[in-house]
Amino acid sequence: MALFTLQNLNLTNAESLLSKHISPAFERVKVLDERWAVTRAKLIQDMVLANEATKFLQSQEASLCPECGTKLVSRGQQQRKLVMQHNQEVHLHRSYGTCPSCGEGFFPLDKELGLLTHHAFTPVIEEGMVRLGSWMPFEKARQQLVFFTGTLVGEATVRRLSEVSGAACQAAQMAQVVALQKEMPASPAGVSKALMSVDGAFVQLTKGEWREVKMLVLGEVEEGVMEGGEAVVHSRALSYFSRMAGVREFEEAVTLEIHQCQSIWKVQCYQPQRPL
Repeated sequence: MALFTLQNLNLTNAESLLSKHISPAFERVKVLDERWAVTRAKLIQDMVLANEATKFLQSQEASLCPECGTKLVSRGQQQRKLVMQHNQEVHLHRSYGTCPSCGEGFFPLDKELGLLTHHAFTPVIEEGMVRLGSWMPFEKARQQLVFFTGTLVGEATVRRLSEVSGAACQAAQMAQVVALQKEMPASPAGVSKALMSVDGAFVQLTKGEWREVKMLVLGEVEEGVMEGGEAVVHSRALSYFSRMAGVREFEEAVTLEIHQCQSIWKVQCYQPQRPL
């Protein structure tokens, strides 16, 4: 196989370039992987359904409403379709129960598998979308997901799931902040010297509006050393927190990050004289 470098490679041209250097044997492996995806989807579907049917029949009397704890009444089964690698579909026939007290409907299998309502992809595929969508532009994330999993998705889907997950993460963080402010636990011991740096930058949103994103950087400051005849101080264990928010909201949001990094209040702060 010929040697080549991927430095400064445009990802949109990566597949055409790589195809010139991949032997026919690798192409056959790719075909086999796609065929195996069909068998894998069927195996997963059969295993999940066999386990679900047995478990629900055995524990039907003990199945309780997650809202009020009342025993559920079986209402038969409903089908759900999930898309996994290489666009293979898994069809789940799940038992459905309703609560006679509060009227809530409930799929025990969905809860067991961690499936969210109205989501069409398996959790692994959705996690891949969110991880890539938080790392690069949504269209680039879509392209990379297609390349690595063979699953066709739209840019809008990657955007929607990434934004929903980001909002859920932010809500969980703020709930922890509220709990921290309410409980007022003792401050962690902290470190002897801590680095705290705050900055901001304006970014342009998709509709053309410019908004400021604020960033907090926390870290531990090491003892100074001599390098090249001059004293140098390095930092380590850096932690970053960013939020597009106003000043007061940002101040409140960073409370948790500061607390978790054990760098709050009773520590000596060091302001570096040059970039570290």
